[in-house]
Amino acid sequence: MPAGNPPLPKPPRRPALGVNTCVEALFAGYVVRMLTASPLRLARDLAGIDHRNLWATIILSHAWLKLGYEGQQADYLDEIAGLAPRARHLHLHDSFGLQDDLEMHSDGERVTFGHGDRHLPMDWGSIPRDTIFARCDFPEKVILSLEMKPRFRHSVAASVARTREIAGRTQSISPARHASA
Repeated sequence: MPAGNPPLPKPPRRPALGVNTCVEALFAGYVVRMLTASPLRLARDLAGIDHRNLWATIILSHAWLKLGYEGQQADYLDEIAGLAPRARHLHLHDSFGLQDDLEMHSDGERVTFGHGDRHLPMDWGSIPRDTIFARCDFPEKVILSLEMKPRFRHSVAASVARTREIAGRTQSISPARHASA
């Protein structure tokens, strides 16, 4: 928030209805005209709102792309670790963290050059997934999603097996720690 702006009022507490809202951060877009929060900025914003039903969706590829475009991929693990306690939902597809800012004629060229949010099978890109799941604490019952493009259907079984392996060793924190995360 810019200096001089008053803080946002906190929303009133309502009875729990069992509904959570998850906010996700994007990346700069294909023509680099979009601005979005980094994972740590999103964590700070969610902490400022401090509502028990407001969480984050971490799309590992989006964060990898955003920080890569900004020359900050070295901060990726710290960024993800900072948002992890507030994440109820993770998207696990892979990418190389290269912004799709070149004119290309086909999706095949983008895959060949590793540009953009390609929704690659697990471990085809360069996201340091094993380090993320060894280092980060996620809430209990975090939802892991695997989004892959149809062109990679031949790799679904291997990616599902890898997702299950990751789910089996994901570190969890109790929901009570969410308020202090």
